[in-house]
Amino acid sequence: MTLQMEASPITKAEHALYLAQTPQQSKEVEAMAAAAKAWAKEQNDYELVVNAARVFILSRRKTTELIKPNINHGGDRKSDNWNQVDNDVHLISDYGFTQKQWNRRCKELEVEPKEIDDYIDDCIEKNIEPTVNGLLKYINSPHVSHNSGENEWYTPSEFIEAARNVMGGIDLDPASSELANKIVGATVYFTEEDDGLQYAWDGRVWMNPPYSSDLIGKFCEKLSRHYEEGDISQAIVLVNNATETSWFQRMLDCSGAICFKRGRVKFIDMDGNPSGAPLQGQAMLYFGENIETFNKEFSKFGKVLCGCNQGQNT
Repeated sequence: MTLQMEASPITKAEHALYLAQTPQQSKEVEAMAAAAKAWAKEQNDYELVVNAARVFILSRRKTTELIKPNINHGGDRKSDNWNQVDNDVHLISDYGFTQKQWNRRCKELEVEPKEIDDYIDDCIEKNIEPTVNGLLKYINSPHVSHNSGENEWYTPSEFIEAARNVMGGIDLDPASSELANKIVGATVYFTEEDDGLQYAWDGRVWMNPPYSSDLIGKFCEKLSRHYEEGDISQAIVLVNNATETSWFQRMLDCSGAICFKRGRVKFIDMDGNPSGAPLQGQAMLYFGENIETFNKEFSKFGKVLCGCNQGQNT
């Protein structure tokens, strides 16, 4: 008999955030995330509190993003149903906000995703609870970023060994370095200087892409495209579990399974020492037909969900 664990309030809120497509749905996620944070505090688990706070911040952003295209400050309200995405809806009050509240939300929306990650990282280092007020104060006050922009995040060997067991080997690491490849052991690897984006990718691929916002989407799109075209036979990608992003959703469309890491991956630095606390949780997506083996190898790291896409690569 298989026992199924009930998802935590935070996981439920994250899933609801991914599914939300209307302002009303997203606003409901805000309430779910707030309740999840209260639950996390009852558990006396700081990591859970941070995760719930992050979902709350992101859900507020998504609500604002969904509303903003429909706002016409000079127009008349032509719809009473704000639960639909309707360009005829014009007034802020239709969404339950005062002008002051709306202005504040717009300021939150101006904050870049990387800045949110920097703020969460800063809270972790200081062992304080992330809040919307804290985010705005952090952005508007002089500070030294705790995310240096360094794209060289080295993966601990246990994840590489698991990936090798699934795929039978690693032919290519398109975002690597000489030091990183001592662990990965890819037959071919591209460094930052090589610029792996300019080359064709094929075979069995391991990828821990650059985490800067201007590069990660390009690397993930290229991998998805090469897999769809049959150039890549198998791939495992380690990324932040940024389910709200288009590049993550794109990979979900192609991948056959995904492992949501329990806790955070403790990346290592250039000297092989554990780096600071990661900004958020990670996920490992599998592209290929050895889904059963992936489940066996990666379930020790976290929850594995299979059958992400509608069909396998042929």
